[in-house]
Amino acid sequence: MFAFVFGGAASGKSEYAEALAVSLAGSALPRFYLATMRPMDEESRTRIARHRTMRQGKSFQSLECPHGLGRLCLPERGVVLLECLSTLAANEQFSLEGAGENAVCAILEGVKSLLQQSEHLVVVSNSIFSDGIFYDPNTQRYLQNLGFLHQRFASWANYVVEVVAGIPLVIKDSEKERPL
Repeated sequence: MFAFVFGGAASGKSEYAEALAVSLAGSALPRFYLATMRPMDEESRTRIARHRTMRQGKSFQSLECPHGLGRLCLPERGVVLLECLSTLAANEQFSLEGAGENAVCAILEGVKSLLQQSEHLVVVSNSIFSDGIFYDPNTQRYLQNLGFLHQRFASWANYVVEVVAGIPLVIKDSEKERPL
């Protein structure tokens, strides 16, 4: 199954996605957490620490993957939680090690690779499209890229949910039985 979970900042999307991944894994499948955030400043280090605390006791094996998702080889099939698409897109587009102008293609190919390597994939992303502010061309291109990726993954996914104020709003569910 491919699940796409998105929401605003501090919406509860990460907690929901982790619970979904744990439920999908049950007691039989390994759990992989693909961390895309780099510890660049105090704010990012604080967020990383908070997410690590949230994952404690959930048996996730963390794999750092700030870019180059398509090169990642999982050690075995299991449940993959990619946290988060918006950070990965920024890393691919703006970092020297990233794919630059080819960011969207690199991410699409990376997710296709993960789908082939895993039993279940849960992708988390931020919804950052509703502020109504006009940005410089580079930021505007990033927003367009992320919006395109949201649309593509929502079309590919079996399960799409937006989390608002801790409440999951299911947008698409092509599976008959849901673990949560």
